[in-house]
Amino acid sequence: MSDKGVIMADYKKCARQIQILIQFLTKPKQSFSVSQMMHAMGLSEAERRNVQRDMNDLVNLPNNLVISEGSGAHKTYKTGLNVMDKLELPNFEEVLLQFVFLQRIMNIYPGTADLIKDLLERIQKNLPYKQRDRLEEVYRDISSRVLFMGMQPDIDETANEKLNTILKAIRTHHEIHTHYENTYGEEIISDRVPLMMVLYQNEIYIGCVSHGDPLHVYAIKLRRIISVDIIQKAFVENNASLEALRKKVRDLSLFDREPGTEKIELTFPLLSRKYVEERPYHRSMVIKERKGMLHVTMEVNVNSQLVQWILFHTENGVNVVKPDSLKKRLLEIGQTLVGKYGDN
Repeated sequence: MSDKGVIMADYKKCARQIQILIQFLTKPKQSFSVSQMMHAMGLSEAERRNVQRDMNDLVNLPNNLVISEGSGAHKTYKTGLNVMDKLELPNFEEVLLQFVFLQRIMNIYPGTADLIKDLLERIQKNLPYKQRDRLEEVYRDISSRVLFMGMQPDIDETANEKLNTILKAIRTHHEIHTHYENTYGEEIISDRVPLMMVLYQNEIYIGCVSHGDPLHVYAIKLRRIISVDIIQKAFVENNASLEALRKKVRDLSLFDREPGTEKIELTFPLLSRKYVEERPYHRSMVIKERKGMLHVTMEVNVNSQLVQWILFHTENGVNVVKPDSLKKRLLEIGQTLVGKYGDN
């Protein structure tokens, strides 16, 4: 593996371990199996060995930051924060920059800022003074070198309060009363049944189900919620509704009405490989090299999100092989653009 590959692998490992620690912090009394941790983090089966190694590495940290119980298939892990004193981090210099970077960017993601801040403060508080001073020194040196190009991150100061209210409603199975601004700028006041949180392209959505139809699930964007309160009316969680929501998240059809998925086949020039790998569309995406071209396949819903992703890669030489429905939508967009700008 090249030096760059090693650095990226170390970065991903550190990022995973921080995410695992956040899970332990938010559920300090809960024990996790490897499968439960993967589900909580939304990771695929391909990450199982990595997550297992990460959790065992955390167990091996001194002073019981994470502890394990049981063995074999029954082995579980939980936080040992009640004995988290005088924490010594191995390879401190390697993880130092990760802490600094998290501190700099944590407010980009509403709702996770408090979790990251809490984690960093707990770790920093229990570091030996020498390492604590080193962390502060590096933060001062590097924070000014992390720049945001284009628009500054949009921070919703009320996001954490709204998230706490919604998460409590989900946990206690109570409906929420929302004052919401839709896509057209209309303000809608209504009661909703919240089921899950959905993270998509750095946005947080609330997955809900209709009162009249357990299979009619939809999402509202957190940043458009003007106010939200828990109401006394409780709801009974329906497994069919949860599965319907999970399915729409898996096939990326949560924001569109078109049902079902189709097999998508695309080609790219070989030179576009990095662009495609750096901006993947879906976890089912497979990239293969054949006859001097990249062949990309995935199983997703043909919707506006997919069309936008294809248009983004237009300059990267994307070509739609199938389905015809996707070709038709792109043709209609092209004809609209020609009609609007052709005479010019």
